[in-house]
Amino acid sequence: QEYMQIRPVWGRRIEVQTTTTILYNYHKSCSVSRSIEGIVSIGATHHRDKKGVEDIKLNHQDLLDKANEIMPLKDPKIVANHVGARASSYDYFPVVGSVIDMKKTLEKFPYLIHGTHVPQNRFERYPNLWVLNGVGGRGFVLAPYIAKQLVDHIIDQKPIEPDLRSERLFLRYVKKLKKDTLNEYMANR
Repeated sequence: QEYMQIRPVWGRRIEVQTTTTILYNYHKSCSVSRSIEGIVSIGATHHRDKKGVEDIKLNHQDLLDKANEIMPLKDPKIVANHVGARASSYDYFPVVGSVIDMKKTLEKFPYLIHGTHVPQNRFERYPNLWVLNGVGGRGFVLAPYIAKQLVDHIIDQKPIEPDLRSERLFLRYVKKLKKDTLNEYMANR
């Protein structure tokens, strides 16, 4: 669905073996993980464009320098390098919940493009289709929590936090549509 607009955030993270023991995760200009068997994760960089691909070519000293500003690392030795894209939404918040059928909802409520309020439970949705995406750079931290919210919603009908639901992206996208664009969208679907 066009309204989800999931796109890549490029970046890199390194794992460093060090004699420094770090008891907690720290976040400042980068993240430094707690030590696990002498290994610390440092990163990750964030790029919305192809600079992320170029990030592979950079040396790792910039991440080590940022980590040392947070917690000086003794005898660091890079043992792993991770580079790639992470799925992210436009606003960097995860997208969780049922998938709205944009065409059917706009056929039913064309005045949504003017910002008219319609209760979100009246939006047309694809039956039994759910999304959990856009966790970006915080996926390893947020994904289990968000997955539990989605499972609790599907099984026990517990609400999903409003800031995470797909409706926020749908409404933002629809409000940007103009009447001509809406008519063209409907004709091509």
